[in-house]
Amino acid sequence: MTNWSVYNAKRGENITSIANKFNIASSEFRKINSLPKSKRLTKPLKLLIPLNANANKINVAQLINQQTHIERLKRKKNKHVKHKIKGGETLSAIARKYGTSIKALMKINRLKSSRIKIDQIIKVNIKRSKTKTRTKII
Repeated sequence: MTNWSVYNAKRGENITSIANKFNIASSEFRKINSLPKSKRLTKPLKLLIPLNANANKINVAQLINQQTHIERLKRKKNKHVKHKIKGGETLSAIARKYGTSIKALMKINRLKSSRIKIDQIIKVNIKRSKTKTRTKII
């Protein structure tokens, strides 16, 4: 059975160098982490590293569990911003603006109803996505 560790790779790091650092064939390292054939990373990533030297014998179930765990960690790292309620705004409009749901806004802010007041400050989960949205953080 293979034990796994997570390596926090930085943008611009050389994939082959990372693989060599952990005594893994770069082709196997790319396969394990679903990496492209490019030599350098274009963004920071959490990469799986087998802890034993025999990286060729991969326990698929364990690998899937580890990747699922990493995905859960990524989802937990949503950013929170504070939004100050302006006149005429509704939870529905705010949810649409930030790409979330009324239910999610109510949950994170522990609201019992969808009624909000002017100048009230609420927390909003900002999901990490590729679309750029300008957000004013208070």
